[in-house]
Amino acid sequence: MLCKLDVHKAYDHVNWSFLLYMLRRCGFGVKWCRWIEFCISAVKYSVIVNDTPEDFFSGTLGLRQGDPLSPFLFILVMVAFSRMLNKLVEIGAITGFNVERGGHHGVCISHLLFVDDTLILCGDEENQFRNLRCLLLCFEAVFGLKINLAKSELIPIGAVGNVEELAGILGCRVSSLPITYGLPLGARFKSIHIWDDIIERTERRLAGWKQCYLSKGGRVTLIKSILVNLPTYFLSLFPLSSSVACRLEKLQRDFLWGSNENVHKFHLLKWDKVCCPIRNGGLAIRRLTTFNKALLGKWL
Repeated sequence: MLCKLDVHKAYDHVNWSFLLYMLRRCGFGVKWCRWIEFCISAVKYSVIVNDTPEDFFSGTLGLRQGDPLSPFLFILVMVAFSRMLNKLVEIGAITGFNVERGGHHGVCISHLLFVDDTLILCGDEENQFRNLRCLLLCFEAVFGLKINLAKSELIPIGAVGNVEELAGILGCRVSSLPITYGLPLGARFKSIHIWDDIIERTERRLAGWKQCYLSKGGRVTLIKSILVNLPTYFLSLFPLSSSVACRLEKLQRDFLWGSNENVHKFHLLKWDKVCCPIRNGGLAIRRLTTFNKALLGKWL
């Protein structure tokens, strides 16, 4: 079973006392702890009432979003949550996912954390979900953070007969693979449908730009800085099919020369020539298929 948990307003509810306790447990000295305490407690807030800002007041918990220090402090808090999950695995309260290597016992993965995104892997036994539910209640009481179960999801992997009962124990909804979590988890590796979101995002960008008057140089800059880079993360993980590459590059070509579904403009230069280096007379726009092969090469 895969539990996708949503932390409700994660940064806004961090308990300062527990954060400072974690700093001390991680070996930070008194001076460092005082600096961090000053950084998080010196923030002042003001509420606008009828277009008029009221007097400033101090907060008692939470971290500022947008502050470059906040993600690191939040990770320290989540380290404690990670240790609690590991303890449950050690005592057999929940079972993670065992990754075997060469027929030998490998690594047991019980959870994956990335800042405020949390994935928990466990078995399909009701006792495990009751233990997990108790852990989430402790998580809220100690850390000041609350799991938003209305937005959390329980995703069965394989055939699970009692998935509705397990979701009822946690109080979350049931979902299914594939899910989008930065990339489509559970989707077929070579499926062209995993690129639908990239194509849709590209078309949305183009729809906004078509309302603006842009020179050829401005169009080239937008293609090189934004359109080519939109699919970079997917290109580093999935092989790009020729049909998807043609579709994305057609959108780039039409934008460059000012064409759309109603008006066709003459293309002054072949796309192969446009993608050549500047020293060879091109505009140095990346070919997506070549870029895809280069990014996938890191897995060799």
